[in-house]
Amino acid sequence: MGEYGRLRPWVLAAAGIALLVLAWVFGNPPGAAPDERGHFVRALGAGDFELAGRPFVPTEAQKRAFRAQGASGQAPIAGSNLATLLWTAEQTRTFAVPRSLSVTAFGCNDRRPEASAACLDAPPAGERSSRTPSYTGTYPPFLYVLPGAAMRAAGTPDASLRLGRLVSALLSVALLVAAAWLALSAAGGWAAFSGLALAVTPMVVFCASSLNASGPEIAAGVCFVAAGLRLLGGGAPRGAWTALAAAGAVLAVARSLGPVLLAVLVGVLALLDGPRPAWRALAVRPRASVGAGVKLALALAVGVYWELSQQPTGVPGAVGLRIALAQSVHDLDDVARHAVGTFGALDTPLPPVLYVLWGLAVLGLTGLALWLGSARERVGVAICAAAGVGVTVAASVLQLRHGYGIQGRHVLPVLVAAPLWSAEVVRRHRERLGPRDRALLVVGAGALFAGGQALAFWVDARRAAVGTGGPWLFVGSAQWSPPGGWWPWIAVAAVGCALVLAAALAQRSSRSRSRSMPRSATIAPR
Repeated sequence: MGEYGRLRPWVLAAAGIALLVLAWVFGNPPGAAPDERGHFVRALGAGDFELAGRPFVPTEAQKRAFRAQGASGQAPIAGSNLATLLWTAEQTRTFAVPRSLSVTAFGCNDRRPEASAACLDAPPAGERSSRTPSYTGTYPPFLYVLPGAAMRAAGTPDASLRLGRLVSALLSVALLVAAAWLALSAAGGWAAFSGLALAVTPMVVFCASSLNASGPEIAAGVCFVAAGLRLLGGGAPRGAWTALAAAGAVLAVARSLGPVLLAVLVGVLALLDGPRPAWRALAVRPRASVGAGVKLALALAVGVYWELSQQPTGVPGAVGLRIALAQSVHDLDDVARHAVGTFGALDTPLPPVLYVLWGLAVLGLTGLALWLGSARERVGVAICAAAGVGVTVAASVLQLRHGYGIQGRHVLPVLVAAPLWSAEVVRRHRERLGPRDRALLVVGAGALFAGGQALAFWVDARRAAVGTGGPWLFVGSAQWSPPGGWWPWIAVAAVGCALVLAAALAQRSSRSRSRSMPRSATIAPR
């Protein structure tokens, strides 16, 4: 019974996250995620083991359009400038797809948030073809193979994309479930819950439910950090090294930045507690640690090989370094909002109050860690913050020189380290918090997660059903509805939120084990 009581909170949290992802898979219109049309074609090609595709040769009309666009003026930020168009052309490849899936209406209301997704129900225009271009053609193909294989069995584009979402979401959910198990099943898991609840933002759930590589990549970042912290803290279960290796491998091969993000997270974990806990974790299970290291090295080599062999290196018309750096610093607040949640084609933001509340909660948890932690642990908080800002600015400069701005989802695998580490510091010093403080922390984080995720789902559902100008109580007047109507998926999302809140309440009422366990088992040496 005691073991069941310790496991139950993480099971509730994991089930709640899984149900939220499922609700988004069906409640979000097909193609209503960043670049999902391109990922759709990329996955269909990879599903037939066409990993690299064929080079895209633009027509004369397309070349003239590119030149005309460039001559019309170049803005030094993301948008339709010459560098953007040329970079897109460099990345575009064509893939063999079933003719029945080659023409879609996906994205018919992109950047028109006032319009519902009803245009998806119109017959798609265009000529069906056995080869279709995708501007995500040079992206690493490895996470597209299984979703693409399943998608090719569907008879319509909508069914195909949802099937691909489901298969891709299985990987993301598995990684998030592993993270919940690692964080919440430890002694003082109620403290770790606060960090996990803040790390799994609505954007994490949205990406996990979309057909893209960002969902598995972000989930891998959460799982990798959770596994690393559990190993550093001592008393890690046998599966911790397996989770670390699996998450790191997914991160390394997911997207172009994957190898860099993995290297940054390895460096962050190595610096948080110093060398002694890291060496101890390696020595406790040497075979498991060596096996994990070999798997990570192989995945890293595959990711680097694909990047060097397939990705374009640059295009004419790129903005200067100074302009890109200034723009990157200016855009940090946009990145922070995107990391919490901006949906559709980045045209459906959340109410500003949710950004403020989420930001204050992260700052509050960070402040609590700084107050409770040792000098080394405070340095660890600074390391996480510096890694997040540094990676964001560096990635933004790189992308702006290709015409694209950085988005929060691109750097979320590193940004999640800050709340997870802050919660780990609180966990180590949980005996200094009274019952009232503990309840405020865990229930507050659970309530923010449940309320924020529910609001995010409703905001996106309203935009899909009636547009942003339509009524908030949209179900009775919906112009577009998911399979089965809105109520089943609203209910699934509500149950998911309720389960995570129940996990918080269960941890609040459960008795802490910290007094009955040796200090060496719960607090890492400093």
